[in-house]
Amino acid sequence: MIVAMTISGTIGVCVLKSGQSAENVVFVRCAAGFACLLPFCWYRRMICKRYFAPRLLAITVAAGVLMVVNWVLLFKAFSLVTIGFATIVYHVNPFLILIGAALFMRQRITRKDVGWTALAFVGFVILVNPASAVATLDIRQLGGIALVIAATVMYSGTVLLTKRLSGLPTPFIVMVQTGVGALLTLPFAHLHDLPKDVGAWGWLVALGVVHTFLLYSLVFSAYQKLSVPSIAVLSFIYPLSAALCDYLFFGHLLTATQIAGGLLILFSTTGLKLQWNLLPRMLAVKSET
Repeated sequence: MIVAMTISGTIGVCVLKSGQSAENVVFVRCAAGFACLLPFCWYRRMICKRYFAPRLLAITVAAGVLMVVNWVLLFKAFSLVTIGFATIVYHVNPFLILIGAALFMRQRITRKDVGWTALAFVGFVILVNPASAVATLDIRQLGGIALVIAATVMYSGTVLLTKRLSGLPTPFIVMVQTGVGALLTLPFAHLHDLPKDVGAWGWLVALGVVHTFLLYSLVFSAYQKLSVPSIAVLSFIYPLSAALCDYLFFGHLLTATQIAGGLLILFSTTGLKLQWNLLPRMLAVKSET
């Protein structure tokens, strides 16, 4: 899990270092990921008729479309806001998934859920500082924020749809989704602009082989062996890794205010996942009496 979350933080670096458009990056990522997953799923005997039932296939394809749109929007945002900033904003998705599950899956929302969501929103406002962006007419930052929010909404939709595919093995789901992604982005990819040198191709292929095939393998293997609290805590490594890579490769540093807002979001996310009490037990007892 530590290796997987650290690798996740380097996605933005690969996107920017490739020098390619978001459409080209997503196309190559999907094509390379599918090329790795197809023989893997075949070898593991995951390609069988029952997994191609019309209903299951329709949900898998729909989730794949949302996933691809999510990647395109997020990668476009990396050219407008810093990688660390975008990654932390992106991490509001657990709260969007919670709201989506309540609206579309009739999942009950508790007071704890509302409390942690409200606290995360405070952190989001501190991190983004929309008043400052509007006052200075920072169109790039506002556009980047809008793209990241739209991307995380798409990702949340992918998660909610994937929850309906509990009977399918994860590698098979990702194989179908990357295959759909390659077909979907092919008409929009500028193939004549693909890099001519090996170095740029290395950044692109890494997104498909390392950040899709290897990363998904590590994450889902870890999920089977770790407790929920361990997964929640180790997930902190992803945004920290992204912020560190942003500094090492591009010299971007988050301000103290942005760090405070980001930590509040990540703390709230962990509290939501682990269902912590917002108030200490003693205060809760006093309020009851």
